Amino acid sequence: MRLVKDACPILRARRYIKAGRIWRALRPLLGNGLILSEGEDHIRQRQQIGAALRKIPQADIDAAVASFSWPDVGARVDLAKVMLQLAEHVMRRVLFGVDSGPDVGSAIRGWLRLMPLHLLGLPVGRKHLQRLDAALAALPRPAWMPDLSPQEVRDQLATLYVASVETTAADLTWRIAGRPQPPIWFLPRVDSETGESVICLLGLADKFGAGHRRCIGEQLAMQVADAVLAMPVRWQPLRLDLRPKFGLTRWPRKAIMVRSA
Repeated sequence: MRLVKDACPILRARRYIKAGRIWRALRPLLGNGLILSEGEDHIRQRQQIGAALRKIPQADIDAAVASFSWPDVGARVDLAKVMLQLAEHVMRRVLFGVDSGPDVGSAIRGWLRLMPLHLLGLPVGRKHLQRLDAALAALPRPAWMPDLSPQEVRDQLATLYVASVETTAADLTWRIAGRPQPPIWFLPRVDSETGESVICLLGLADKFGAGHRRCIGEQLAMQVADAVLAMPVRWQPLRLDLRPKFGLTRWPRKAIMVRSA
């Protein structure tokens, strides 16, 4: 296995594909959605979803952010938890058109907490997947998914939740805490010609990846961040332990406690 700090050349080369233990472990959660699909199937999904994401007006995002139940002035809160609730609220409104709905996020996070066991190939997390499937089935089908089978809809909805909510919340947490850093800090690839495994380490300059698999939610993520940072909400730090915890998504190791002002 090789670690690569200058990740862009690897990510731009089509010979490096998503294969290996981590991607296999994510398959039960994400199915054959955009993140894990390859070849012509990936191109088709990318065109369909990318076109839909680029059409979301900034006004809709601003309205979703403004409608969030922000903490009362003086409230002592965990910044990461608030940003996670905010991101889920915003994405639920702009992607699915609902203000409330089934608790998709907790089922996904419950499954992801078992990731070390998934990497070992252990058959765990079935109850989380059952909860997730039930929650996703209760969501309205987005209008831009007209011709997909029920399984394809399920896989894309799970993929959108993981790719949009977790990363947006982590990104906002680090930015508001004053230490911006990429929420996704590594991307594994396999050289399809030699079989070599490569871990691409990401920095702020390439936090959305690069090449033909660059994150298609980049514009949406920046729109959400702009809307959130423009809100007249300020955070007074109470306890700032900014050491990161390195999971699939980079979160603070301990709660960042702040007071809403």
